[in-house]
Amino acid sequence: MGRRNPINMNAKARAKRNFWIQTSAGALIGLLLIGAYIRSATKPLDAEDLSIDAGDLRSLCAAGVEFANQFEAGNLTETFFTEQLELMHDKVASIRSKVDTPGFEPGIRSDVESAGRAATEIEIAFDYLTLHPRDAEKAKETLKQIVTPLKQLEDKLKQEAQQ
Repeated sequence: MGRRNPINMNAKARAKRNFWIQTSAGALIGLLLIGAYIRSATKPLDAEDLSIDAGDLRSLCAAGVEFANQFEAGNLTETFFTEQLELMHDKVASIRSKVDTPGFEPGIRSDVESAGRAATEIEIAFDYLTLHPRDAEKAKETLKQIVTPLKQLEDKLKQEAQQ
């Protein structure tokens, strides 16, 4: 009666071993993901990343102008218009906070500053549109003036990134 079944012991031992293997593998994958996130978060901003951000800012400018035109034409409700502007404002703020950090590659300092100034101007224009949706001309004009310099900055940075 006091004897244990060796088959059950092997199954229990196997289950315990499999548990620890799976736990270790999961922990290793988790640590690798955390390491990759930390590396990407601390990586200095380079020309390629900044060109993507400049392109995003340019697209957001153009979208802001188009939304304002559609709102003025009566094709959008004020609620939808302001909600979309707030979402775009959040994206611009995210880009601005990214370019306002001191971590960037040497040689793109003036480009980072240009992108930061453009992001600030876009934020101000979006704020104005949100607060004064029926008086959009001033903000639309500001956004239109920012599009071309951002396109030039984006193209310049793309060329630098390819070198």
